[in-house]
Amino acid sequence: MIDNTEPDISLVKKADQSSKGGWYSWNPYVLEAKYAFITYTPSISTLLVDLYEDVYTPLPEADVTADKIPAEFRTDFESRVSGSYATGNLTVKSGFDLVNQKSEMVDQVIKSKPGAVISFSGSTNDTIYNLLCQKYGEVPYSGNSPKAEADLWNLIYAGSKSATENFQIRFGLTVPDSVIRLGSDSAIDTALLIKTCTEACAKYGSCVVFMSNSIPAGLSADKLNDLKTIAENTNTTFYFVASKSINDTLACTEVTGAIMDMQPEAKKVIEKAQLDIYRVKKGVAQYQSQGDKALSVYLEASSGKGAPRGSIAGSLFKILGWENIVDSDGSSFVLLGDEKVIEMRPDIIIFYDDSLDKRSEAEQMRLNQ
Repeated sequence: MIDNTEPDISLVKKADQSSKGGWYSWNPYVLEAKYAFITYTPSISTLLVDLYEDVYTPLPEADVTADKIPAEFRTDFESRVSGSYATGNLTVKSGFDLVNQKSEMVDQVIKSKPGAVISFSGSTNDTIYNLLCQKYGEVPYSGNSPKAEADLWNLIYAGSKSATENFQIRFGLTVPDSVIRLGSDSAIDTALLIKTCTEACAKYGSCVVFMSNSIPAGLSADKLNDLKTIAENTNTTFYFVASKSINDTLACTEVTGAIMDMQPEAKKVIEKAQLDIYRVKKGVAQYQSQGDKALSVYLEASSGKGAPRGSIAGSLFKILGWENIVDSDGSSFVLLGDEKVIEMRPDIIIFYDDSLDKRSEAEQMRLNQ
């Protein structure tokens, strides 16, 4: 229960922009989703805190350690890791069965720490970077993390557009030219990937390919067979990341730490994320205990479709105590239409940052309609 001596939580005062018209007419909070709600990186807990503090008064630091978080505020996860390199073969749960070409969780045995990483996700880069910052006592994205950045690009041998160009745009870390560019995340050039994995294994002994489990599910049978050929004929391990919630995010962080032989660092990064989530949950509980009105929210992608309850954004809104106006439990974004949004008049409107949404303010907020 919330202590009655806790300070009141109030809304951040905002300038009245209703005179602009369009969706400003009811003067909502208009927020930017930094990092584009990345689903399997610890930075998502930082985003959660940012969203909270964009609307409510600032959060105090955590008043407990991670192991003392009260049950009602804990964010637990089901571990996908067993063993370690020190105790024997490491086994992790991977989100795609490459052998049988099925979208399901499957055990993946990894015998030794990979010599190089091939990344098909900026989220992988971000997670490894967070682990390295923890290792060296540096603050992520502070502009002062030289050891973590140097080690990151020593580990990342190659990456897709998401892990190179888009990662640089979203997170601001410069991806050096030494990192091989692999092009599209989904329309994979498997011939180039075969060449890259073969070279990485020859140079470093082994490599691991981090890839979202949504990628192989959309590949042709021929390209899936190419991935199987890589795994069978080179010392390459494919790990397919699966995440649909912030709980899964913590599990994925644990797996990445285990694969990269940074389990102690992963434990600390997960604990920090759990404490950030605790701080938000506690603040929301305090706000609700005051009898204040629950806020409604709408997040729109550049496609004009809104984030449903079953999306990662929807799971964050639930933690924040916000009522999502997109009434769908699925994970696919839904087209509401402008009239419905105007009718619902959400208290909070969120757009992705300009790495994913290139629309102008006038286009986003319907100022010319």
